[in-house]
Amino acid sequence: MKWIIRSEKEKKSIARTIALSAIKYADLIPYRSTDYIFDPNKFSDLEGKTGPYLLYSTIRMKSLLKKANEFNIDFTVIKKLKNEGYMVILISASPEFYIKEFYAIKEVDLIIGTKFIFENGKFVRKMSGNNCKGEEKVKRLEKVLKEKNIKADFKNSYMFSDSLSDKPLLDLVGNPYLINYKKHNKFEILKW
Repeated sequence: MKWIIRSEKEKKSIARTIALSAIKYADLIPYRSTDYIFDPNKFSDLEGKTGPYLLYSTIRMKSLLKKANEFNIDFTVIKKLKNEGYMVILISASPEFYIKEFYAIKEVDLIIGTKFIFENGKFVRKMSGNNCKGEEKVKRLEKVLKEKNIKADFKNSYMFSDSLSDKPLLDLVGNPYLINYKKHNKFEILKW
């Protein structure tokens, strides 16, 4: 993704937004009666449970959808597989409560993401379990399939990702694909 920053004012505005997201998220994530250490390095990390990571995930998903529209890609491959009887499961490290809203499309059968705790319908600032990334995505997928009594034929399944951080899922299936990936690796790369 190319960023076009036109002025110092815009740079400061972006830096302020990222800094505020880091502080707000770090303040909201622990249970409300739990003390925590103010650690700017941890709060601003681009991995794990941080505000900047949440912003990055959101922008990345929006970028993928925008590219799909720009290149007139209407998820033809996904629709084709769906018509052939495949189940379509979206698995993301992003919070499940918002990807269920953003990606509630007819082609997607199940959505699996990072879970957060709600009490009496209110967000209580606490993650339920581990962040759904890397190996955790495989664990969550297997758990959901077991709970729903779905038998998966992984050898004949497909996996599409734009990141090698999804290698555990890519290794799980017989038809793994990286989307618009630039570095050489063992997976077939599709240009969308």
